[in-house]
Amino acid sequence: MEKISGLITEIQHDSEKALVNMDQGKQSALEGANMTKETETSFRNIFKFIDHLTSDIEEIAYASEKLFTSSRSISSSVDSVVAISEQTTAGVQEVASTSEEQKQAVLELQTISENLKGLTEELRQSIEHFKL
Repeated sequence: MEKISGLITEIQHDSEKALVNMDQGKQSALEGANMTKETETSFRNIFKFIDHLTSDIEEIAYASEKLFTSSRSISSSVDSVVAISEQTTAGVQEVASTSEEQKQAVLELQTISENLKGLTEELRQSIEHFKL
């Protein structure tokens, strides 16, 4: 009976160990399940972040395209302003040249008028000699 009693005690002791091991295994399984859920949540957050980042990158790319288009438009406008400035400068130079030519013509007319005035005065004096 001692043998049976020893076997029963040993079986009880082994059963207690098995229960403790099963509780530890259950606890480990629960912790593993919680870690799996946390990992799943982390991956979902990572995917959301990636989606958000992708959206931001697309917005930046769109804004860059608009900026590039605007830059080209501004560059074209600047080129037009430069062309108009060059045309205006050419026109001003032409007007200045024409004004100089007109000034010379006026000076020549003034000289001719002064000569005519002198000739008229001489003619008048000559006519005065012939008056009786």
